[in-house]
Amino acid sequence: MAAAKTNGTTTANPIEEATKKVTELNEAATQKLAAFAEQATQTLTEYTEQAKVTQKEQTLAAIDSYEQAVLALVDTYEKTAIEPKVELPDIAGATREITTAYTAAARQFVS
Repeated sequence: MAAAKTNGTTTANPIEEATKKVTELNEAATQKLAAFAEQATQTLTEYTEQAKVTQKEQTLAAIDSYEQAVLALVDTYEKTAIEPKVELPDIAGATREITTAYTAAARQFVS
């Protein structure tokens, strides 16, 4: 369509003007959406890193609690067991060594 003449002045084709305006709006919306997506990605990345750190801390705390509980149980067993005294140091010592080795390996795996 050619330019329309109104009151002696020439105006651009209304379809071309509308197309130009829609293109400008689409470009602006695309830029805003890209900025939003970038910000959302950055925020999610930060939350993911925070979650990893928190999970690691909680896992290490659980390992520590497990080790303390088993060692306390072994101590209690040693104190309360009456017979046979000869075997107790071996069982208690072995349990301590296994627990210490197991929890050390678990800590190393988590770290």
